[in-house]
Amino acid sequence: MDLSCSFQCALAALHLLGPIVAFLVRACAGSVVERPLQWLFLFSLASVAVATIAGAQLHWPLWTLSGAIMAVMIVVVVADFHQSQPELHA
Repeated sequence: MDLSCSFQCALAALHLLGPIVAFLVRACAGSVVERPLQWLFLFSLASVAVATIAGAQLHWPLWTLSGAIMAVMIVVVVADFHQSQPELHA
């Protein structure tokens, strides 16, 4: 296996890890593992951001996919997907 194949496998793993960690942060909110998952999310978000910027600068053909994955990660962590009932005040 040459270096370029190893690099592509590492980038693919990074891009798969990002959304998975984002979903885990939301799923484990309020638990003991939330803090380490938040740190892992910040690391993976920064890594995907660097991959996006590097891809745009080096004219990689799929750099927009990196940007889309970064956007999905941000939306998953920030948005509230719970269907909460509005409070009724008498």
